[in-house]
Amino acid sequence: TGGGSNSKEPDTNVVRRTVGGAIGGFVEACVLHPTDTVKTRLQLQQSSHTQKPKYTGVVNCFSTIIKEEGPRALYKGLTPFCTHLVTKYSLRFFIHSSVRNLLADQTGKVSAARNFFAGLTAGAIEAICIVTPFEVVKTRLQAQHGMKLEHLKYTGPINAAVKITKQEGITALWKGVTPTLVRNSMNQAFNFMSYDILKNFLWVRNSTDPKVKNLAPWQSLLTGAIAGAIGPLCNNPVDVIKTRLMRQETVSGQSLKYKGLVHAFRVIWKEEGFAALYKGLVPRLMRLAPGQAITWSMIEQVNRLFDIYAPQY
Repeated sequence: TGGGSNSKEPDTNVVRRTVGGAIGGFVEACVLHPTDTVKTRLQLQQSSHTQKPKYTGVVNCFSTIIKEEGPRALYKGLTPFCTHLVTKYSLRFFIHSSVRNLLADQTGKVSAARNFFAGLTAGAIEAICIVTPFEVVKTRLQAQHGMKLEHLKYTGPINAAVKITKQEGITALWKGVTPTLVRNSMNQAFNFMSYDILKNFLWVRNSTDPKVKNLAPWQSLLTGAIAGAIGPLCNNPVDVIKTRLMRQETVSGQSLKYKGLVHAFRVIWKEEGFAALYKGLVPRLMRLAPGQAITWSMIEQVNRLFDIYAPQY
């Protein structure tokens, strides 16, 4: 492979990446959760020629939620979301670093294709083990309107998980696992590959300074934001379908509106038009692009701190 496909410095120490991923996930969740709530509300509303949507866009959705439910409503589902991101990012960077190190050549370099595969693997594993059950709970909590507990079906993440399991069976926590698997695999494949290519092309290429491997905060923020936007732009329809499938409650004697990934795609397109498959794209980009910017910045700064205080790792 050519120089543009390889990272100048592999920098895939498993301990550093795992710690950095956990810290990045915590910061991202606390800062950007309101945009995820808005994204979920926009994706869940169904539009038709006879039914006017409640939320007309991102800004309107923000303002309506604050006006009707208060600003705290934007943080519905924060606990499972924060726990979800910390555990997910820890697992993601652990798996990616481990697989990437296995695929590296004798000099420690990895081609873009192999880095893509390492990201694909990390995304698939996190989707099955962590993302799907956490997002089912988060989606159910975010879909609820109002803040008075006596009017809510689910009063918190544990309550929601217990009720879903009791009323719908344990498999209900894995509703939407197929589109989640597709979405996360694509996201992380493009995320890791794009970040390394951009980092190498913009900052590291042809540099002989070993310190350049640790980017400055503004450099990692910019690079991470660009890399984080590529996946969502490609797979938003899968994310809409995932949200719709997770929102469905299994009730005895009642058939589900969406039977699966392909069926949901057809029904949404037929009833609401192709544009409905891109609902929530703007708030999703508002969360994922800066979210990846934050995470990659944390990774770079954690790596810098390890170089100073714990170089043996």
